[in-house]
Amino acid sequence: MDDLVRACERLWPRGISIFLSHRARFRNPLSPVDREALADAEAARDPAVVAVVAEDLPERLDRLERGTYFPVPLARAVAGGRAFDDALMSFHYPPVVVDADRRWSWKGGPVAERIRRFFVQHIGFEPALGVWFVEYRVNDGWWDKCYLECETTPLVAIQLREESAAAGRGVVADLNNGRTDTLDPDSLRLDERERLFASSADHGLVEIADAPRFALLRTVSEDCRTVEFAGTRRTLQWPDDTSGGRRTQCF
Repeated sequence: MDDLVRACERLWPRGISIFLSHRARFRNPLSPVDREALADAEAARDPAVVAVVAEDLPERLDRLERGTYFPVPLARAVAGGRAFDDALMSFHYPPVVVDADRRWSWKGGPVAERIRRFFVQHIGFEPALGVWFVEYRVNDGWWDKCYLECETTPLVAIQLREESAAAGRGVVADLNNGRTDTLDPDSLRLDERERLFASSADHGLVEIADAPRFALLRTVSEDCRTVEFAGTRRTLQWPDDTSGGRRTQCF
């Protein structure tokens, strides 16, 4: 397992991830949760599989496309007589791309709206890797999974509600994937387009939708540096101004 993890660590910065199928789910050895689940997986210790990840893929690093590779079926194909380079792209899945306007695409084409809506309902976040993914059950014996390559967060806080003072004055967000999460009230920040974001406990960065955003920004201070959030004034982080100053226009 250690050799496999080290090999995955070399590939990850180049946008290349590895999935092993184990007990109906795809697992990435770099994820602590997945690594624990793979502890009894024969594939994680198979010399042929480790060789694909530690030797064959790195040898082709400059020619590899970004995305996820599946070394188990690739190793089997090679063992069955298929040339490695011929089999390689048969076991590759390109990332689903979410652009700065939250438009979804795959292989250069737009993702159909009904599929995008389905994917949004199944978005998760891997904090150890800082990556969003889509995972859903196809049937009892198979969960499908893919990573998202995002220019902005795919998750939106549609509605905010404050917890009681006894609970610490936290903020609970209803997200566009149908789940709830807690936001860090001291993480509010605007981007260059004046979209408002906050860090969540389980889903990484989320954007705050227009209605709760406008409600928050109505409480902005005269110097535009704080807002009223979760029972007190909170710092509002602005994007860096390349001209050397800070934005002075308030809402």
